[in-house]
Amino acid sequence: MTLRVCIERTVHDRTGWLEALNLTEDEFDNLVAKRVLRQNTKSRDFRIEFVGVAITSRGSISVVPRIPGATNYSFAAVLRLMRRYFLRGDAREPYESAAADLHFQDDRLVREFDAFLALFSWYREHGLYRQETRAVATGGGRPDWRRTFARSDVLVSDGRVLYLQPVSSRRTYNPSMVGSLQLHFLRTLSDRFGFSPPSEIEAEIHWSLPLDADPVTGSGAQLLVSRIQAEKRSVFRGDRLVLLDILLALLGGSAGLDGPEGLRLYGTTSFYMVWEDACRHYFDASGFSDVPQLAQPEWKLRNSVGGWTRERGGEQRPDIALRRGDVRVILDAKYYYPFPASRPGWGDIVKQIYYQESLPAEKGEIINCFLMPGPAKDRFTFAGHVEVEGPGVRAFPAVEAWLLNPVHVLESYSSAEAIHPSSLDDFLGVRASMTESISKTPAQISL
Repeated sequence: MTLRVCIERTVHDRTGWLEALNLTEDEFDNLVAKRVLRQNTKSRDFRIEFVGVAITSRGSISVVPRIPGATNYSFAAVLRLMRRYFLRGDAREPYESAAADLHFQDDRLVREFDAFLALFSWYREHGLYRQETRAVATGGGRPDWRRTFARSDVLVSDGRVLYLQPVSSRRTYNPSMVGSLQLHFLRTLSDRFGFSPPSEIEAEIHWSLPLDADPVTGSGAQLLVSRIQAEKRSVFRGDRLVLLDILLALLGGSAGLDGPEGLRLYGTTSFYMVWEDACRHYFDASGFSDVPQLAQPEWKLRNSVGGWTRERGGEQRPDIALRRGDVRVILDAKYYYPFPASRPGWGDIVKQIYYQESLPAEKGEIINCFLMPGPAKDRFTFAGHVEVEGPGVRAFPAVEAWLLNPVHVLESYSSAEAIHPSSLDDFLGVRASMTESISKTPAQISL
């Protein structure tokens, strides 16, 4: 069970994907059916349109976004990022329509990963689970005075009570099935999730017993579940019961992984939604009042009796609309990378201009920007602007292009770090230092 890592939008043919992700034929066909892998209409190649993690019958897969620094993302980092996105579902509701077919949220995968982390932590604190037995004997070991009082004759000498042969109790620890299963999951799941297994594991091998069945198959899991449940009935220490519960959870999560019905996905085929939500969190997590209100389109329709009725013609809803004093800011997060080879098109530009045109007339500045992932260097980088211009054409407002450090944005998002309002203040400060470049007219720009 090994971890395979690839980058979103990577392209291979069928054979290449079978090798790159260590897939079975059925699992490949399942990914195509789910549109995780999409075939190029002009070739036999398939492009992966997915960011997230997956479990297959042969291992695990981590697909990272196509942004700078993402290749260093671990399985845990990708899972944490997608988990944060799904947990913020209520916060996103006003901003996007239902897209269940675009998202894959198999919580069994998350529960298994959480159980593995708990198993890893338990081993660090307690070591290997060993079968504890007590032997009672005379001589040697630790005196067991309760049994000594009950079994030994008393000798009184010079007014003192003596026991010639105190009964002793010895604790011994022996290899156990539970410890063997603990080692099995530590090794296989460390490999699956891209962790380095504890270095002490190799020294523990002599404590392990051969397992009667492979615990990642359905029949083997059921057998081992029965044996652990029997162990629970004879154990009373809280820490040991915790481990037994962890192993039961892992056995339940690992059963039935054979075949495409066992393919588990946790991620999305529309990572642009994650980028939009991450940018919204980055600028707006602290909460802002007095958000600029946009005018909304409205139909005036003739009715059957010659009168008029009014109906809403949709809703204008920018990704981010904020105010700082007399400055109003409209920000639209766009997952285009790398800029400018990939950039917003005509529809995006017109919509952004119309947002600004729909703001009430007030004193003060309006800042209108696209936010896109850029180099993992500076937090904010001005990359240009787009204008609608021509002889005799009215002057439309320009839309600026800003590149954000995607590593900083996504790490702040996935860690649920509360962004201080300075995120917006810092952006406005950087922009103020670029005023001369930003305000240049087309005639002043040398191309």
